[in-house]
Amino acid sequence: MITRRWLFLLPALLLIQCDRRAPDRAVEIATTTSLQGSGLLDVLSTEFRRQTGLEVHAFVVGSGQAMNLARKGTVDLIITHDPERERQFVATMRPRMYRQFMWNDFVIIGPPNDPAGIRQAKTAADAFRRIDDHRAKFCSRSDQSGTHMKELDLWRLARVDPLKNPQYLRMGQPMAYLLRSADEL
Repeated sequence: MITRRWLFLLPALLLIQCDRRAPDRAVEIATTTSLQGSGLLDVLSTEFRRQTGLEVHAFVVGSGQAMNLARKGTVDLIITHDPERERQFVATMRPRMYRQFMWNDFVIIGPPNDPAGIRQAKTAADAFRRIDDHRAKFCSRSDQSGTHMKELDLWRLARVDPLKNPQYLRMGQPMAYLLRSADEL
């Protein structure tokens, strides 16, 4: 598994070293579906292999699952996008290294006819409230990913229980698949 000295060769990555096992010829990484879906995982893995000679074995999962794999010692490092749970993870697990290297922008995507009138919303929570008020369809990742956690935070801010909306669809899919599915509805 990866040793601390190799981590310095990855300045472009948020790396949380999760395990204290002896070095091997591969690094086990748990990362989000977003990193894979964007193609960035392949680029970073190739560059890491070129610089270190180590193979990268990736578990592509949601942020919550990535942190669980780290807690179990299954992986050497994780790349996630759930800042609140990352802070909790760092406080309880005390990883050797933690770096933030990217940020997310969340957008609400809907049909052009805007059935819930979210274009007039002043905040994201207001948009979610409007979706609920109009009983508009909403496709949720529903997979404990960082994106799903952000969605749940917005429902809380809107003071809405989305499960009471029969049009709230729990898709359990990575974002790219969810967007395709939503487009077909």
